[in-house]
Amino acid sequence: MFKKSLILSFLAILIFCFCLGLFKTQASDLTGDLSSGIGGGSGGMDGVVKAAPTASPAAGTYHATQSVALSASGSTAICYTTNGTAPACSTATTCATGSLYSSAVSIDSAKTLKSAACYADDSTGPVAIDAFSFTCATASVSHGTVSSYSDCDITCDSGYTLSGSSCVASSSGGGGGGGGGGDISAPSISQIAETTGDTTATITWTTNEGSISWVVYGLTAAYGTEQKTTDYKTSHSIVLTGLSTGTTYHYQIKAKDSTGNISSYTDKTFTTTGAPTVTIQSTPTNPGTPISSTASTTATSTGALAPVSVTNSIGYSLMRKTGSNDVWVVQNGLKLPVRSIDVFNGSGYGSAVVKTVSASSFNNVPSAALIKTDDSPDVYFLENNFRRKLASIEIFNGYKLNWNKISIISQQVMNSFSYAPIYKHGVDIYWRDSNNAMHKFPTMTIFTARGYDVRDLITINDLEFTSFSVGEPITN
Repeated sequence: MFKKSLILSFLAILIFCFCLGLFKTQASDLTGDLSSGIGGGSGGMDGVVKAAPTASPAAGTYHATQSVALSASGSTAICYTTNGTAPACSTATTCATGSLYSSAVSIDSAKTLKSAACYADDSTGPVAIDAFSFTCATASVSHGTVSSYSDCDITCDSGYTLSGSSCVASSSGGGGGGGGGGDISAPSISQIAETTGDTTATITWTTNEGSISWVVYGLTAAYGTEQKTTDYKTSHSIVLTGLSTGTTYHYQIKAKDSTGNISSYTDKTFTTTGAPTVTIQSTPTNPGTPISSTASTTATSTGALAPVSVTNSIGYSLMRKTGSNDVWVVQNGLKLPVRSIDVFNGSGYGSAVVKTVSASSFNNVPSAALIKTDDSPDVYFLENNFRRKLASIEIFNGYKLNWNKISIISQQVMNSFSYAPIYKHGVDIYWRDSNNAMHKFPTMTIFTARGYDVRDLITINDLEFTSFSVGEPITN
């Protein structure tokens, strides 16, 4: 019996030692996993949590246009769309899909804003989906109707008049001698006529009773601009100024009598006189291919790039996004910012029409990435609104660029884009001096102390890097 107890005790000790060893091994493994996963990494992303961008104001229903700011901690850039597609980053600072966020996004109609943050390792974070909708501040009234957003006009039923944002019963007529009921009839609008000029339009009309009137107008039936009369009369005239030449405008006439009855006429349009676009004449030698007797897209010349097809300089148009004053020139299906009023006037754009388009239409036009002047063979790559010269055909082809996507611009427009000052090659960051020499930033502290932002970095490949000389590192 004693021998059996001794054997059982020995087995129990062995089992305890085995379990203790297994626990220590698992604890060691757990400790190792934690220490290797936090800090000390070489990828440059330690401690950065990749999260979907935050929108401010948040998604929801509003009564007026919203300017939506996007933010994502630890990111190098943010890409966004409003056309339903998912945004994606191609590098830490450029978008494969969508637009690069630079300022608050104007949302003026029901849209879904999708955004994703870009990170220093060229990856794309989670996609945020923010849906915005709009309604009138007064959605409905008793004894009346409210027109759709963004007009939001209140029309009262017969027997009711508008008081503030409510329809109230019209007061009955008073006084002796058989006074009748109160005025419950809205003014009748008729005999509408338009006289247009290049930048003006005169609208005339009549009402069947003394009324004050106003015209709401704009590029779409959403209007957006208003001009009023101040006197109660039956013959009305308003002159609209500051219009664009050769452009179709929508407008609507409204009238209100002395008792507050309001009427409105159906949507009408007029078109200003003048030419809507300007044509730049050019005579291409061989459209669609590089113009050179010795070089082509597969040539191995190491000198300046050969001139290219100028078929994309034959015509252009100008546009701006709704809610923005920035003007863009659209050429060969590509958009390019007009960076100042001097550039606008000096480039001959003054007589062209600036079309206002929706944010989705604006975002659907890709930005120009390749630019050159008509009298120089040099081609420049445009990125982050900085330009850099592509030193050889090999570099051009190395990026798999398209000869037919080069925008021909004036020297004044070319000069409005500064040379790119900071570059990224591999994991290293460089500053380019006026002698085309690269100087390495040894630390990010020195980089940020110089006031630079990683979002302005231009990433270049090995071939392009070898076209620069390398100078001394930056030490302070």
